[in-house]
Amino acid sequence: MTVLVPPQLPCPVYDVTVQAEFLTPDKKTVLAVAFAPVRRMAVKVPLVVKLDGPPRVEAAVDPKKGGTAKIAGQVERKEGLTSDVTLTLAGLPPGVIAPPVTLKGGATGFAFTLNLPANQPAGEFKGIKIAATAPADPKTPNVVVRSREVELALVVNVSK
Repeated sequence: MTVLVPPQLPCPVYDVTVQAEFLTPDKKTVLAVAFAPVRRMAVKVPLVVKLDGPPRVEAAVDPKKGGTAKIAGQVERKEGLTSDVTLTLAGLPPGVIAPPVTLKGGATGFAFTLNLPANQPAGEFKGIKIAATAPADPKTPNVVVRSREVELALVVNVSK
């Protein structure tokens, strides 16, 4: 049996059952339907991302040189997950660059370095999200688990 599960499950528990249909030999007519008992299943998130500081990062930008900002945190692996973890930032303001960060099997701490261009406008940019992904099993690298997203804001101050 194949089970397709969405990558993000917003509820902490789900009720699950299996439906079986008894078909005619031509597989066009259902003769009978049966359901397995309903089971309540808890969602287990094998990756948890936590920031080391508040969810608000401040950055100073020089109008001639640009600027940088650091976002640091920890990744907790659960459910026996030991594979490498890749962290990405989404929702960055235009022009701000932050390459993905990869943590090897035993590492837990991460740090992003945001590179801000010299023409970066001042202001508060909300909706920036950090997420972690990792192969669920090294034998099946295409099956990937994902953490819940951690949202933060970037406050840009332009120095004069």
